[in-house]
Amino acid sequence: MLGRHGLETYVTPSESWDCSQRKRGAIIEERKLACRTVVQADIVFLVDESWSVGQTSFSSVKGFISAIISSFQDSVVGAEGVRFGVTVFGDVPRMRIALTDYGSLEEVLRAIRDLPYEGGSRRIGDALQYLVDPVFSPAISRDHAPKIAVLITNGRSDDKVDAAARAVADNGISLFAVGVRGADQSELRRIVSEPQEEHLLLGAEFSLLETILPKLSRRVCFTASEPPRPVKTYQPVEERVVGPRDLQVSELAHSSLRLTWSQATGDVTGYRLLVTPLTSRGHLLAPQQRQIDLKADVSTALVTELSPKTDYSLTVYAIYPSLIGDSVTVTTQTTPLPQVSNFRVIEEGLFSLRLGWTPPLGKLSGFKIFIPRSNRPGFTYEQLLPGDTSSHVIDSLEEDKKYTISIYAVYPQGPSEPVSIVGKTLKLVPVQQFLVQNATTDTVQARWASVRGATGYRLTWASPDGHIENINLGDNFNFYMIQGLHPGSEHTITINPIFGDIEGPVITTTVKT
Repeated sequence: MLGRHGLETYVTPSESWDCSQRKRGAIIEERKLACRTVVQADIVFLVDESWSVGQTSFSSVKGFISAIISSFQDSVVGAEGVRFGVTVFGDVPRMRIALTDYGSLEEVLRAIRDLPYEGGSRRIGDALQYLVDPVFSPAISRDHAPKIAVLITNGRSDDKVDAAARAVADNGISLFAVGVRGADQSELRRIVSEPQEEHLLLGAEFSLLETILPKLSRRVCFTASEPPRPVKTYQPVEERVVGPRDLQVSELAHSSLRLTWSQATGDVTGYRLLVTPLTSRGHLLAPQQRQIDLKADVSTALVTELSPKTDYSLTVYAIYPSLIGDSVTVTTQTTPLPQVSNFRVIEEGLFSLRLGWTPPLGKLSGFKIFIPRSNRPGFTYEQLLPGDTSSHVIDSLEEDKKYTISIYAVYPQGPSEPVSIVGKTLKLVPVQQFLVQNATTDTVQARWASVRGATGYRLTWASPDGHIENINLGDNFNFYMIQGLHPGSEHTITINPIFGDIEGPVITTTVKT
């Protein structure tokens, strides 16, 4: 049957081109059309591959596209006739088939059959902008060939679409949209070309796209047979020269910072950056001012060799061939020198404290640890340590005393602010829960609770006739079997903890075998 513009329609059974459908033995009845009136046209399919589409529906879309392209089987395909392209979009648009990739219908259909599905979000706005450039860029599009795009989606865009849709229209692209299931009809009406009712088609499911195939094929054929839409041109507006602006500080540190600005307009040959420290009252210290010259294409600069915790005025000028242009200024203060972090007491002893810390990043000269005189009258401790240390033991302290201990990180520029903690030495205490029980006629068993910080224990036993024996035990002992005692005799048992070379208090008990 012959339609308008020589569009011939006929119905024929065709094999499903999708492998998964072939496995199920399905045969699809497709309505194929022959478009005979097109001389030149560039037709691109913009396909949603978001997660909501899925692999099966994506395969249906590929079959739908192939059927539309097959309607041009009697047209010249390639550089001298009709060119086809496919761009998919999810998180980002991807040009799977460029308009210039293939020169025959068979090659295009084979490439569509092999299109992979990846999934992602649904950013229609980015995809429309991608249509303008690079898909239909001036280097690819042809002056006398209509530019046609067919958007296929099943949901609302995750980004804004209006500005990109205007850009599509301004660039002379005829945009059709096929909305399936959850597609936002209001959004699609804002996107498609005028008249909207001719360019927007809706389908219930991806599997039923064949129901709108004849209508869409006829409309694409009709549009491809007409002259291309005009490209909107704009009269260039004379640019007003504006200096750099929006000067912002980031990556602020104790000796550096980053400046970023919006570039000046006009024939800029470079930028000049003035870095000036300020007094405590905010006055410029002009003798310490530094000048840094930058290239014209630069809009950011890392400023180094600054002093910590210092106010600075930073000014960026635009340089033109014959003059210095407008400037923009910002003031900021560098951060203090980084302190030590995670300063803590790792281990307490009777007369010592083991300290640990996490060194700050940056070039260090070392660390200074001290106990101030005001904290312990008559006692001052001060120690300088290399920059690669992260622990230290303070000796010669008093037993059962609290100490406030401070640490500085020392840099080439000077010391950081101190970090302080309070540590307490252990108390010299006796063994607790000392229990001695009969085991046999000539043995007794001694048990006790471990003493924190003890390096060992001395266990002593004495018989009624004055015979004394003892044994030194390690810190991992909390019981001991005393053997070889006189049966029926009363024995004196004592124990005291050992702290290095210091003996702790003695505790005594008696037991009768």
